[in-house]
Amino acid sequence: MEGSRSALPPIIQGIDQLFGKDTPAALIVKTVLLHISLHVDDQYPTPAPLTLEEARLYINSNLFPLLRVMMLADNEGWSLFDPETRSRQRQDTLAVFEKVKELIS
Repeated sequence: MEGSRSALPPIIQGIDQLFGKDTPAALIVKTVLLHISLHVDDQYPTPAPLTLEEARLYINSNLFPLLRVMMLADNEGWSLFDPETRSRQRQDTLAVFEKVKELIS
């Protein structure tokens, strides 16, 4: 896992070089890349979650709303017919994103 983690900075830099920093295309690609990078559900562990420091480095105020919406939509898709799980996951996800919001402000 450490090897894959060390690959992230050049991938992020490459996205910025290819599409431009914080352009719509770069933000969409980063959203797809990072949408399962935050640990939001103890019942479904994230294989290699970003640390809080990494989240501060890679998630900025432009990416934040897209990433939050993507995570919420992804969770909804997996728990659409299980209202109890869906509610729990939504609350847990929103709580994690509040922490990230504090980190990046």
